[in-house]
Amino acid sequence: MKKRCQPSFLLLLSLCWLHLLTGGAFAANRPLELKETNPASISLTTYFDVLEDPSQKLTLAEVQNPAIAAQFKGDQASRSDLNFGFSRSAYWLRLRLQNASENRLERMLEVSFPPLSSVQLYSPPDLQRPGDEYRVHITGASLPFASRAFENRQFVFPLKLAARTDQVYYLRIQSSGSMVIPVQLWKPLEFNQHVRNDYLIQTWYFGMLSAMILFNFFLFLALRDFIYLLYINFAIATSLAVATQTGLAHEFLWPGASMWSNISTFTAYSLSLSTMLFFVRSVLNTNRLIPRIDKLIKILAWFLLITPIGFAISLHSLAKYAAIMDIFTIILAGAIGVYAAIKRQRSAYFFVLAFTMLTLGALATGLKGFGVFPTNIFTVNGISLGGALEMVLLALALADRFNIIRKEKSAAEINTLLAQNQLAQAEKMAALGQLIASVGHEINTPIGAVKSSGQIISDALGEALMNMPRLFQTLDADSVTRFLALIQGANSPVAILSSREERAITQQVSAQLEAAGITHAHQKAGALVQLNAQGALDDYLPLLQHNESTLILATASSMATIINNTKNINAAVDRVTKMLLALKSFSRVDQHAEPIQAHLHDGLETVLTIYQGQFRLGTELVRQYEEIPAISCLPDELNQVWTNLIHNALQAMNQEGTLTLGIRRVGDEAVVSIGDTGTGIPEAIRDKVFNVFFTTKPVGEGSGLGLDIVKKIIEKHHGRIDFKSEIGVGTTFFVYLPYATK
Repeated sequence: MKKRCQPSFLLLLSLCWLHLLTGGAFAANRPLELKETNPASISLTTYFDVLEDPSQKLTLAEVQNPAIAAQFKGDQASRSDLNFGFSRSAYWLRLRLQNASENRLERMLEVSFPPLSSVQLYSPPDLQRPGDEYRVHITGASLPFASRAFENRQFVFPLKLAARTDQVYYLRIQSSGSMVIPVQLWKPLEFNQHVRNDYLIQTWYFGMLSAMILFNFFLFLALRDFIYLLYINFAIATSLAVATQTGLAHEFLWPGASMWSNISTFTAYSLSLSTMLFFVRSVLNTNRLIPRIDKLIKILAWFLLITPIGFAISLHSLAKYAAIMDIFTIILAGAIGVYAAIKRQRSAYFFVLAFTMLTLGALATGLKGFGVFPTNIFTVNGISLGGALEMVLLALALADRFNIIRKEKSAAEINTLLAQNQLAQAEKMAALGQLIASVGHEINTPIGAVKSSGQIISDALGEALMNMPRLFQTLDADSVTRFLALIQGANSPVAILSSREERAITQQVSAQLEAAGITHAHQKAGALVQLNAQGALDDYLPLLQHNESTLILATASSMATIINNTKNINAAVDRVTKMLLALKSFSRVDQHAEPIQAHLHDGLETVLTIYQGQFRLGTELVRQYEEIPAISCLPDELNQVWTNLIHNALQAMNQEGTLTLGIRRVGDEAVVSIGDTGTGIPEAIRDKVFNVFFTTKPVGEGSGLGLDIVKKIIEKHHGRIDFKSEIGVGTTFFVYLPYATK
């Protein structure tokens, strides 16, 4: 009898041990064996057992109950992601991890679908502490960002597995919208690199989109064409939609607004599609092309605009229908674009190509979800890349529209030359067209600085994030205070040092450190000088004598780099703002044509700001301004005078020479002089320069209207214009404006 009972007893004992090790549940069917030689990341889809909970009420204890645990299904082998569509159910995922090595292993579990409402990770008890229970970490889009175990736009959980252990983890997922659950297991170092690359891509995307919005905003200010405002609204709504979909909005815009974060993705996409339809109506002229369909477009656009009100009432009820409506809207917009292209509408070609790029990006991401395409940088960010190309192509469509309008407008204005206001506006538009390259360069330079600083900040942030946990574990309270003071000191204003001065200070600090017994004194001295800490060495000696002094200085340098490059970004934005304000002032049109008191140097500086890109090509600018009283004038019309004269002066010198601007008062007149060091005006044509249609420029570069318009504007101000010119020396134009009108 004993021999027959012994195997049964051993089997029962084994089952009891298994029950204890797995927390009272059946172990996952397919365990994942972890070791040092594992790949950098592993998709966990095929290792999960899945249990659907339609009631949304099951607890961990109930899920571990053998009767319910037996309902887990492990048939995910053919999937790359878990995709359950629009489901009201909660889903439990069971994962068994085996640490086969002799060392403790650390891993990062990433659930990369930010719109998920609730994500709960149940970590197994510590087998070394009897009586320990499962630990739970609860986060999700419906909770504040501070609830996350790891600060990231995705849901990330650090895992620590003791040597030679076999443990079972549980994930509980719930969503107000689509239920997609892509889960990866990362090695920590590779995960940090993955996070850095991910945020770099997002920075590139939103930086590019911001540049497009900024450029079209300046075109709207210049042209007052409502279509550019529609494009700006569409671009802003689209960037907001992508920011909510990717979790960046929840991280940076509204980290504590849990209720809003839960519905923001659907709201942002509704606004994006609504503004897209308004833009489609304008760019494709649907009211003339397809008037009946145009009414449907208008109704649909307004419906999408008010749809977010319904999301606030019941997101679960409307999410699926909203997704269907979004798909219908995209198909409708694409079909209208194809129809307009068939009708040979020029703008439609850009529109169809733009939508093709967006569709291909979405298709790549979708096929990645079904396992047809591999998971890589292109398929993961397919929608973002496609959307970026779409925005660029739509901006090109607007640029093409601008060229067409300019040609049509020029032809119409040539036929109505007798109207002086129309002539002035035509010349102003022509000057604006010539300024676009210069303004684009001026805006591109600070945008490049923003991009470069963003890259540097990304690198420094990645290094700081990797060093911070280890650093703060080794520092006591006093050392932390000194460390923060070191970073703060690097942020204080300092005089710019020459290379020789910096070397001398570094040598002096190095000698002081050596005297204090600090190892690697010269290397640390250089770091301290970079951090502007050479004046308070005694305060930082405890940090330099610390066992982790190298790590402390490296982390402080990274934080200082982030702070300094943030200042660079602010300076670049200020420069772009100055350019836009100058352009706005230049493009403003006098509404009432009533003279006002204005300083002449303000108008000259506005024009110079717009032309400053030309001066770097070899032009030296000399200002000879005297303090004179303001004059009663129409400043916007005088800006046209300064624009024509400065532009002619630069062309006369071929952008290489000296441009001299003067302002002075002579008796009862204000005198403005604009001189160049060009070739001069030949004696034979000096009496013709103010004649209408007379020009010495090649065909296509000059209309012969500029100086004629200048003369008419000055005569309107009861002034006069004259010039002096010498062959081989240059030309100076003098504008005389009276203080007292006749």
